[in-house]
Amino acid sequence: MKDISLHIIHQVICEYFNIELEYIFIETRKRAVLTKRQWFHYFARQLSTMSYEKIGKYNKSAVYGHCRVLHGHGVISNLVDVDNEFKAIKKDLLLLIKLEVDSREINWVTNFMNQYEHEMDVINMEINN
Repeated sequence: MKDISLHIIHQVICEYFNIELEYIFIETRKRAVLTKRQWFHYFARQLSTMSYEKIGKYNKSAVYGHCRVLHGHGVISNLVDVDNEFKAIKKDLLLLIKLEVDSREINWVTNFMNQYEHEMDVINMEINN
């Protein structure tokens, strides 16, 4: 995969776990929140070219240092290696992220083509008048 937007990763993870977008960044160490945030850090590092520091600053309301991002990435990476449930979640999330990226690209191309056709219609009308 190419360099994926952190917003797409954030959105897909929240949809997958059925949580609000803000929930993933609330300041808590509760496992229910922490694991989702670690998934975000894992995929942000795997699928983007951003540094740990920039990933940590993605959410302005809860700025995390590069150490937290590095730790979160490491935790999920280790769990994916040994836990089948985490392997399955990784597979699901990767597929959903790819589908979201593909969907956005298709929408962009469709919008571009619609705009192009509209502009050609305007040009043709001007030529015919």
